Amino acid sequence: MNRILRFIAQFPGRACLYLLVSTVVLGGAFFSLVEEQADWIDGMWWAIVTLTTVGYGDYSPETIAGRWVAMFVMAGGLGSVAILTGLLADEIREARIHGRDETPELDDDIEHVMAVMEAEMDKIRARVSHPEVVDALRRIHANEASKEETK
Repeated sequence: MNRILRFIAQFPGRACLYLLVSTVVLGGAFFSLVEEQADWIDGMWWAIVTLTTVGYGDYSPETIAGRWVAMFVMAGGLGSVAILTGLLADEIREARIHGRDETPELDDDIEHVMAVMEAEMDKIRARVSHPEVVDALRRIHANEASKEETK
């Protein structure tokens, strides 16, 4: 099952095509086998009509086995529509992402944060470069250096 899901994820177009073709061919073949008055071409026509949910009604299963085949074909149709919908949604998403070179909201937030940080750094620089602070830091550094020498 993981291999199938991985294949669908890597090649959704191929997976959809394989699902559609196999559903029409197998569904048509099984329909022609379980329904007495249907040949393989009629079975494929019925499978396509059922798969697309058009349901003209010119052919419909009369046996229990035919109805089981119909459920298989309907599930194949639903699965292929789901794959196509996901593929189309992903393509739309990709186009929207590539269509935008920037994200204005994020850029505005980053610029605001950088402006606040720059203002705070200016405040710190002003405090640290004050002559009294510079003298205090030099005295502390000199005291620590003299303690190191006495050890």
